[in-house]
Amino acid sequence: MTSLVEQKSLTEIKNGLADVVAKAQQGIATVGLNRGKRAVAIVPVEVLDKYMETEARELRDMIHGREDEETTVLADELDAVTDKLQAGPPA
Repeated sequence: MTSLVEQKSLTEIKNGLADVVAKAQQGIATVGLNRGKRAVAIVPVEVLDKYMETEARELRDMIHGREDEETTVLADELDAVTDKLQAGPPA
């Protein structure tokens, strides 16, 4: 069975970028290793789209989950911090 994820050094990816891109277009991701540690991933665009969709959904859910929480006016907070800074250190 062919793996859906390959691992290559960053140098191998640089030298064979056309092959890595062709494989991504076929649905095969490539993980780039820098000194043996995972550094980057080149993935099919569908994987990126799904990731972005999931992130957006999670962010929307987090925002909706906090809609009823009390909010703070940032300008008021900034004024308070500025006043403290201008007053200097406590004596």
